[in-house]
Amino acid sequence: DKTQDLPLEISMEGRGVDVDLLLKAFGNSGDQLTGSLNADGTFTIPLTRPRELTGGGSFAIEKGQAKLLEALQVVGAVLNISEFQNLSFQTLSSRYAIRDKVVALEDMKVEGGDI
Repeated sequence: DKTQDLPLEISMEGRGVDVDLLLKAFGNSGDQLTGSLNADGTFTIPLTRPRELTGGGSFAIEKGQAKLLEALQVVGAVLNISEFQNLSFQTLSSRYAIRDKVVALEDMKVEGGDI
């Protein structure tokens, strides 16, 4: 049946979502990234090949903190910047694209807080 090959088109928008609770829902141990998430996106999912999801959108996390992220710890240690161990920010925003099982962040900006 050829109708099974049709892609599913999904648009999403979220405002004021608690980042910590969202990450915990996806299996994250929690407390690594906090703040209030505003996000939107449009995605295409082939019904017979759901892992071939493509799409993109943008997000902004407001009044947040990134804690104990390995990449931040390495940068902080190399540059001797202790604030990178627990990085507070007013806004972290980026556009993103998903293709070939890879999420690419584009034009990420971190404003305020410890920056």
